Amino acid sequence: MTGLGQIGTGSPSAGNNVQTFDFDVKADLTGTLTYTDYTFPDTLLVGPTIPGTGITAFRTSSSACSDPTKGAEFDGTGQVFGETEMLNFTVAVCDNGPAGSGLDFFSFSAPSINYSKSATLTSGDITKSTGSSSTGSLVVSTSTSGTSLPASGYTATVDGTTSQPIGINSSVTFTGLTATSHTVELSGVPTNCTVRGGTSRRLPGQPAGPRRQPSRELHGDLRRGVSGTGQIGAGSPTAGSNLQTFTFDVKSDLSGTLTYTDYSIPPRFRSVRHSPAQGSPRSAPAPCLRRPDQGSGVRWHGPSGRRDGTAETSPWPSVITGRPGAAWTSSASALPQSPTASPAP
Repeated sequence: MTGLGQIGTGSPSAGNNVQTFDFDVKADLTGTLTYTDYTFPDTLLVGPTIPGTGITAFRTSSSACSDPTKGAEFDGTGQVFGETEMLNFTVAVCDNGPAGSGLDFFSFSAPSINYSKSATLTSGDITKSTGSSSTGSLVVSTSTSGTSLPASGYTATVDGTTSQPIGINSSVTFTGLTATSHTVELSGVPTNCTVRGGTSRRLPGQPAGPRRQPSRELHGDLRRGVSGTGQIGAGSPTAGSNLQTFTFDVKSDLSGTLTYTDYSIPPRFRSVRHSPAQGSPRSAPAPCLRRPDQGSGVRWHGPSGRRDGTAETSPWPSVITGRPGAAWTSSASALPQSPTASPAP
């Protein structure tokens, strides 16, 4: 069974009741699974590169389907990303129609934590293999933009075994592939470029006709990350306004910067800077910056804060600045509308 898709409506972003999945599991108990619940959000991972995880049972039908022969179930042990404990789970799926039909079904449950999510797919597809020996082709294309473009092109590899050179704006075709899922990897990418969507992508198989691998667009930095700049609150960013601005650029390798300004806070508390945290973000309790009245304030997991030009810890910062090397492990909670603060000594 293979599947790649989503249950729940809306975008897969933190706080939304949306779950995404990507799995490729076989009856011989080999396979991978990535399952993310954006309500929290948390991601469970299963695969040969993650010690202690794996598929423990596989059933070729499922009572969750109106026609059990169109479904399958598998049990396994996975690891929640960023955690050390393992979690046992069961997945039930139904291949009730072609991609985009809205008929396929996905269910994930973890009885030990009383957790269960199930629904018909809102996007994506689930495919049950019938053991057919039919073959097909796969087209990989590239689209490269920006400056200092690579002159030698890249290398496209399918399933880690078959490779072909490919130009920076070109396409190649891989033939004789079985009608199952396949992994495509793009290598030879210069360090000044990034592959949008990652250098490796798994493509669910389809029995009939070629399936085109989406183009790989290259620009920027190879590390994955998120960046943004903007404002919340109406009006102009002036002292005393109930308005907040932010600028951040954070990468998955835990490097990045953040500047967050709340203009409703008195100027004497306006600037707080954070020095890089030492060691792992999980190696010590996270400091908590609070208002003087001990109300709910900004909880910053990682660097400690101080007012610019002093050695004092700021009781209530209105500008938070993170520098490269800081331990980025959590977002700040929402700031109160009208915080109170005692004058600085």
